[in-house]
This record gives sequence, structure tokens and C-alpha cells, in this order.
Amino acid sequence: MSLRDYSIRLRLIIGFSIMVVAVIIIGIISNNSLSKTKQIVNVSNHLEETQISLLNARLKVTYFMMYGDTENVNQVNQYIELALSHVDSSQLYSIYNDQRSEFLKNTSSNIIMILISMQN
Repeated sequence: MSLRDYSIRLRLIIGFSIMVVAVIIIGIISNNSLSKTKQIVNVSNHLEETQISLLNARLKVTYFMMYGDTENVNQVNQYIELALSHVDSSQLYSIYNDQRSEFLKNTSSNIIMILISMQN
């Protein structure tokens, strides 16, 4: 039986049903894509804040090494802890999976120990 054999009413119902199903499928795909995009933006923002904190820590280390200002060591610790908290926050998202985070944590801990030993 061909589609021409059906009544106009039945053909319209079939056509609109196909359109409704297509719109629902596109809506579901769009919603999932927007959710992933939101996660990517959140991870990107956390990593940007991490970068800013690490650059500030690096600047304070430079001040400490050049001028021997021990006040900067405490600020370095604060900036590094802030950077690590941003890395931890970005790891909460399922879209972010980077093995270098552990390396960053270990390196940061070593930097803090070195600075404390230099301070004393």
C-alpha cells in the first residue's frame, strides 16, 4: 500500500508525528551538548584561575629571591594552595581528566618545602 492510498488526514498525522519526533530528538541532543559546553567553560575558568594563581606565586618567589622578603613566602603558599584548589575543582567535572594534575600537586608541594627551607 502506497502513501497515496491513505487519506489526507492520516498523511498529515503521520507527517506531523515525524516532525514532533525529530524536534524531540534534536532537543535532547541540544540539551546534552549545552551541558557539555557548560562543563568545558567551567573547567576552562578553573584552569584560568589556576594559571593566574601560579603566575602570582611565581612573582612572589621572584620577589623573595631578589629581595629576601620572607612575607612573600607566605603569599606563595596561599597562591599555590589556591591554584591546587582550582585544579581539584576542575577535576570534579567528568569532562576533565588530566594526569598532569598529580605532577602539579607534587611539584607545588616541593616548591613550598624548598621555600620554607630557604626562609629558615
